[in-house]
Formats: sequence, structure tokens, C-alpha cells
Amino acid sequence: TAQPSPAAATARAGEPARTTSHPSPTDAPPDTPVDPLAPVTPDPTHRPAAAATRTVPHVLYIGASPDDHAQLRVDRGLRELLGIAEWGGIVVEPVPAAMASDLRRIRATRPDILHLACHGSGESLLFEDIHGEEHAVSAHQIVRTLRLYRDEVGIRLRGLVLASCDSEAIVEQFRGTADTVVAHTGPLDDLCANAFAGLFYREVAHGLGLAGAARVAARLTVLDNESCEALESGLVVLS
Repeated sequence: TAQPSPAAATARAGEPARTTSHPSPTDAPPDTPVDPLAPVTPDPTHRPAAAATRTVPHVLYIGASPDDHAQLRVDRGLRELLGIAEWGGIVVEPVPAAMASDLRRIRATRPDILHLACHGSGESLLFEDIHGEEHAVSAHQIVRTLRLYRDEVGIRLRGLVLASCDSEAIVEQFRGTADTVVAHTGPLDDLCANAFAGLFYREVAHGLGLAGAARVAARLTVLDNESCEALESGLVVLS
């Protein structure tokens, strides 16, 4: 038969039961050393810092195809990028039928990558005017604009893609306007350029650096279509 404990017997006699307590380290007098191995009650208000999240690259895609020149399928290039944006790989700000004034969107969107898809002519890129016809803007003027946004507004581009024919003739002028500048030597086939853009931004979305993404995309473009071999051999990357 179980016997009642002394504490229970005392309680029945009308006296308060005595219990044994173990002081916690925080209950110790100020001069008493605290045992570092003593259990510590967790603070219920503590919340661990949130893990850093990877920023999704923001692409400003500016495309122009003046009516008085061979048509560029800027819409197909945009379709490639928008397909990647659908699964959250990148964020795309599309600007088709672009005029030179659309470069001001750089300030509004603060993109990571500026993609210029247009015809090239000598040391100029061809935008559209209000009538849809050619408006040639010198590389020098575009570079001045990018440097102004960099120095005065604090917009530093991670990447600049010059998707135009013979852009190697002007690429050195753009050195320093972005961390990585991608250009092409000689004629740039429209179909190959759009395929390259889709593969390039897929690699970027998967976290590959821009220079590496450009080289991998060029190689994969040729694997898919051997007629695009000139795109890989003529690829120019400044970083």
C-alpha cells in the first residue's frame, strides 16, 4: 500500500506544503557566478533573422525596327524573354518600336540588364521616330546617357547587350557603362539573335554570371542550329 508523502500529510494538517525549488542562473545574486552549463529558458519573443533571398534580374528590353529597314522580329525576342519571366526567372520591361527617348526608362525601372535589339549603322544604333522611320543615335550619345545615369542617379548596370549587326565596332565605347557588355562581330542573323537571347536569359535566371551565360548561350545556339555558327565565333564579351 502506497504511503502518503510527508508534504501531503502536512497539507492535510492545514499547513502549507513545502516544495524544493532550483534557482535559475538569472535568480542568482549579482555577485554569484553563473553556471554556463545551467539550462536557459528560451526567449519566446526571439525570431531568427530571415534568410537573404536572391534578387530576380530585371531586364529592360528596348527593341526597334524602323519601317525603312529590313524587319527585325523584336516580338519573337520578347516572346523568348517573357516565357522565362512567366516562371519567375527574370522580370522583363518590354519596349517595342522604341524611340531614343525610351532610354529614359532606365531611370524609372533601374534595370540590372539593358538589352538593345536594333539595327546598327556604322557607329550608330537605329531607333524609330514618331513616324516609325529611322532615327540614328550615335553610340557616343548613348554612352553619355548611361554614364550620366550611373554617376548622377546611381544606376549601375550589371549587363548591357548590344544585339545589333557590327556592334563590335562600338563596343569599346561602352566599356565601363556596365559590368559586362555583350556584342557581336559582323552581321547578326535575326533568328539566331532571338534564339541566343532566350538561352542567354535562361542561364542568367539559373544564376550563371553574364559573361559565362553569353558564352554558354552562344554554344547552345549553334548546337540547336548550325547556321548560327557565326554568332558564336563573333561573340564579343567585355567584363
